[in-house]
Amino acid sequence: MSSWIVVGFGGVTCGGKTTISNELHKMIPNSVIIHQDDYFHPMGSEVLEYIEEVQHYNWDTVTAIDSERMINDVKQIISCKSHGDGGVLIVEGTLVLHIEQLRRLCDFKYYLTLPYTISKQRRCRKNYEIPDPPLNFDKIVWPAYLRHTEQLEQLDSTIRFVDTNDNDESTVIRNIMSDLSSVRTFNTPSNR
Repeated sequence: MSSWIVVGFGGVTCGGKTTISNELHKMIPNSVIIHQDDYFHPMGSEVLEYIEEVQHYNWDTVTAIDSERMINDVKQIISCKSHGDGGVLIVEGTLVLHIEQLRRLCDFKYYLTLPYTISKQRRCRKNYEIPDPPLNFDKIVWPAYLRHTEQLEQLDSTIRFVDTNDNDESTVIRNIMSDLSSVRTFNTPSNR
């Protein structure tokens, strides 16, 4: 049995997954973070779906992610004994909770949500290495998010849905730390 706590963050684009994960990583000693963005198949890969209407690859599907490599990395980390009494592994990305093997490894699962207008505004302000084409959000990103949300609501009743528009990041982080503290005591900078 692993002494690691695995925390999964999925959900809406620009909903705060990376920001919240990075803050938790700074706060929690012996924590490790894995970002879904580091596991996308390379541009031009034959497994990527190209959407002609948008003139862009569909990055909002599980097949765009090298799931096998990501799962192997998670398993390798949680099998590691070098963190003494255990660590906290944070796994974040829009689709991490849709990868069944990852979802099953998570002790805590959070799915961040936002209304359409807020998500789109934040997405438009973001600077991607490969910019979004004009129709990408409305034709690919948002419809995929709605489908994924509906699927997860039916698949797993242990996922906590968190509206990051109604809850500021500090409140979300405080609530997550409270959840994690129910299973382990942390010597975080705030309680030293």
